[in-house]
Amino acid sequence: MIFLTFGLSFGILGMRGIRLHTKPDDKLQNLADSQYTENVSQLPMRGNIYDRRGHELAVSVPSYSLAIHPHLVEDPARLANQLSSILDMNAKTIRNRMAAGKKFAWLKRRLMPQEVERIQKIQNPALSLVKESRRYYPNRELASQVLGAAGYDSEALGGLELQYDKYLKGPEVREVAFRDAHGAVFETSEDPLEPQDVGHLHLTIDRNIQYVAETELATAAHRLKVHHGTVIVLDSRTGEVLAMASYPRFNPNTYQDYRLDSWRNVAVTDVFEPGSVFKVVAVAAALEKGDIDIKSHIFCENGQLRVGRTVIKDHEKYGDLSVAEIIKYSS
Repeated sequence: MIFLTFGLSFGILGMRGIRLHTKPDDKLQNLADSQYTENVSQLPMRGNIYDRRGHELAVSVPSYSLAIHPHLVEDPARLANQLSSILDMNAKTIRNRMAAGKKFAWLKRRLMPQEVERIQKIQNPALSLVKESRRYYPNRELASQVLGAAGYDSEALGGLELQYDKYLKGPEVREVAFRDAHGAVFETSEDPLEPQDVGHLHLTIDRNIQYVAETELATAAHRLKVHHGTVIVLDSRTGEVLAMASYPRFNPNTYQDYRLDSWRNVAVTDVFEPGSVFKVVAVAAALEKGDIDIKSHIFCENGQLRVGRTVIKDHEKYGDLSVAEIIKYSS
């Protein structure tokens, strides 16, 4: 009876094994797939932004980020001390993320090349280097308020990056990653996805003119000790914006180090009355039309002029002034 029982049992197991090899069970296959594979969301690189001459103002470059699998950490204190010196992070902060009770947690996004090299030498199964893409602004502060910035996960944070986000940001792609018996991801796509169905933005901005405008604006702002300033340079024939500078500037590569106030594009966000600045425009129009010349004299109403129910007052009670004197005294 014992031999018969064992014989039947092994016979049944043998038949089951043959059946699984010749006719796989869909239910078991799905179970295996769920245990050893994982769908990972990956965003392709954002489209580039160029100036009018094709110079790159914003590009996407490959980058690594470091993740940790807390349930695989064997010596938290030792690993935290190792990573602390490499990542320039507090060891206590790293230990807290290890003790978060999750199977996956980010330690640091967008690592520097030397950090990646040192992490690879540790060869700890609890660590995963995830290849992503990072937004990079090769000209640093140049046109920063115009361009805005893009953060982690290709998230647009302001400026043209946000305005044209639906064109610059490609669709999310889900790919299959393989996991080992402990649940750690050990194989994914080798490179970030190249741009697919994304647009590239070509601006009317001229990089050289933009640089001059920003440099001169910063010089004047420091000399006059002002908090904000702006310069706009237009092509008078077409109205194209050749430069749009704002002060103070910020570096979108390290946007987190700046106050949000410095992100503001003063040229398009702030409203101000042109006042005396516009008198030059009115005089220029009158000169061009031939109604006056630079030596013409105009009676300035002794400081006040009634227009309908409104009385416009001057800052001084001027009488007869030449056009040149009107500009000089800002009457």
